Amino acid sequence: MSLEIRVVLVEPMYQGNVGSVARAMKNFGYSDLALVNPCKLEGQARAMASHAREVLEGARITSTVEEAVKGANLVIGTT
Repeated sequence: MSLEIRVVLVEPMYQGNVGSVARAMKNFGYSDLALVNPCKLEGQARAMASHAREVLEGARITSTVEEAVKGANLVIGTT
């Protein structure tokens, strides 16, 4: 059984933070990123993502948390 992890960011305000999350995900071997109503993702997000641009560019954009966690068997929230 393999464990699949999806990271969901809800209404992130700063594109640098989104890029940093993408980079951290790639460092740990994860690539399933969902963003709920994110800020604009432009140069700073790409710069902070660095070698993890494919994680950032492959992120699923949704308008609700329900859409972002659809299909998940376990949801853990943190702030």
